Amino acid sequence: MKYDIVGELFIAAVVAFCIMCLVAVAHADNLIHVKGGGGDILCEGADSTPVVEVSYEYKDRNFGAEVGIGGLSMILHDTQVETPYTGKAMGRLNVVNYFTTLKYYPTKDLYIGGGLGYYDMFFVENYNQQSDIDDEWEYHVVAGWEFTPNWFLEGKYTFADIDVESNIFPEGILEQHSRLNSYQVLIGRTWEF
Repeated sequence: MKYDIVGELFIAAVVAFCIMCLVAVAHADNLIHVKGGGGDILCEGADSTPVVEVSYEYKDRNFGAEVGIGGLSMILHDTQVETPYTGKAMGRLNVVNYFTTLKYYPTKDLYIGGGLGYYDMFFVENYNQQSDIDDEWEYHVVAGWEFTPNWFLEGKYTFADIDVESNIFPEGILEQHSRLNSYQVLIGRTWEF
């Protein structure tokens, strides 16, 4: 029987890593956040939007890592020129945002951070047309303030693109690439466990 030192070292490393993770979790805060608010899309033809988010944050002293899911919904207006559809509401764009954010806490009550997310977009047309809106990656920066225990205010700025392809008879295919950048103001509640 051959002695496998590499396998033994690998098992020892995995056990040591698991013990370190348990110690880290014991000294860290595990937080659940529920956020709600509004945002403004900085794109011609897009209305302002309500925003909701639910997330989990692992916080250890001055640093935090947050993962979550959010949702927003807006009306998109047709911005083509000289067509019968100009200015009309094309439909409602519903977005599910899967995101992760790294945070730095310079004080107990303030934080700043940045991260990325994935916009899963669902479009519902108002009139007879074929539209396709592609899913997109988004990048964001956040700043927050805990104004009373377990309640906080968060500002978020997102950088994203939107690609719209419409087939409106008889005008043909419109392909549009726009920025879907937005700013959001959210109020949130935190539960620690």
